[in-house]
Amino acid sequence: MKLTLLVVDDEPQLLRLMTQVLERQDYAVVSAADGEEAISVLNEHRDSLCGAVIDVFIPPRGSGELLEALHAARPDLGPIVVSGAPLDGDMAQRVESMGGRFLQKPFRPATLIETVRDLLGASSGPGDA
Repeated sequence: MKLTLLVVDDEPQLLRLMTQVLERQDYAVVSAADGEEAISVLNEHRDSLCGAVIDVFIPPRGSGELLEALHAARPDLGPIVVSGAPLDGDMAQRVESMGGRFLQKPFRPATLIETVRDLLGASSGPGDA
């Protein structure tokens, strides 16, 4: 059975790229282009998720609401938060307290895979890097 990841980004090209990279590594991906859609997808797939990759600046209100919903639904899942800028102190502390990781854009596909595998606590995951 494939491990399922939620991927959220409002940039269509980056969302598509992350989805393709993860699917090539044999992960199942459910995706969303904004926070409201992401909360809906999270609620629909809550029990099958093993992780989430979330852009910090997603419409309409940023990632804070989604991170709260993720933590409420699945406190065992730490998110990977991606951003083109370093995280501010509050967001960095929130991600760390949730057991998550930060990935700064731009990043290489291999770095995304490594970060996902690190988050999942495996030295190797499905597929090959």
